[in-house]
Amino acid sequence: MMVPRVVPVTGVQRITPRTVRITVSGVNVAPPTPDAHVKVFFPLPGQSAPHLAPPVAGDLVSWYRSYLDMPDELRPPMRTYTVRAYRPDRAEIDIDFVLHGDDGLASRWAGAARPGDLVAVLGPAGQAAAGDGPRWHLLVGDETAVPAIGSIIEAAPAGTRLRAFVEVADPEEHQRFASRAEVDIQWLYRNGHSVLLDAVRATEFTGEGAQAWVAGESGMVRAVRRHLVRERGFEAAMVSFHGYWQAGMSEEDVGRAGLRRIAAGQSPEEADDDAIEMAPESLRSG
Repeated sequence: MMVPRVVPVTGVQRITPRTVRITVSGVNVAPPTPDAHVKVFFPLPGQSAPHLAPPVAGDLVSWYRSYLDMPDELRPPMRTYTVRAYRPDRAEIDIDFVLHGDDGLASRWAGAARPGDLVAVLGPAGQAAAGDGPRWHLLVGDETAVPAIGSIIEAAPAGTRLRAFVEVADPEEHQRFASRAEVDIQWLYRNGHSVLLDAVRATEFTGEGAQAWVAGESGMVRAVRRHLVRERGFEAAMVSFHGYWQAGMSEEDVGRAGLRRIAAGQSPEEADDDAIEMAPESLRSG
């Protein structure tokens, strides 16, 4: 049975001018992978805590239907975030939020969050970000993928070689990651449009014997994955790809689209050869 739990904020720390790290307690499930995620439910204006959907016996799709069936005036906004750190002795997790002013409810909430505030959390869950055996690992993502990229780098064992392309707003958004691995990070700055694909295209490497992890805006992810598989020799099974957000659509919009595909007997993901994860469990905001 899938039951989100209301948890308190216990810490707030500004990491960069546009990133705030928020700690919540009461999460006693270990993240299964370095890029594991949780669903966070936010209170609506005037609420001290989010109003949750009733428990549902069944799978994620059953629960998600019940969530979307809630009246608009009660349904708490939900977004998906990477677990940046986990401290089992205190049942605490850290979640990094990318701030973009008051354009979104989650950004507004995170920008004003204080210890004692209440949200609800479901998870964590995740898929393996890197397998055993590849000669090296390629990481590609925008600022919404920085928490997962940081966790993957920090979890990599000695002797692992990683190369990362990370797109952020400006040099103030750089972060440092402690690692036992050999890591090469190229920080990129957008100028009105994403530059990740161009940067990857302009860099010399081969995908033979390598593994890639790509996340961020869905259009960028699709384009980078296509390039890696078709032009760089990456095996399709060795490219882990995640659409964390989609321009012009909320997580609820994407979830409804996924449920419509399921109802039509299709995969919840986009039905083409370059499909990326846009099912409710994969879209996230940081």
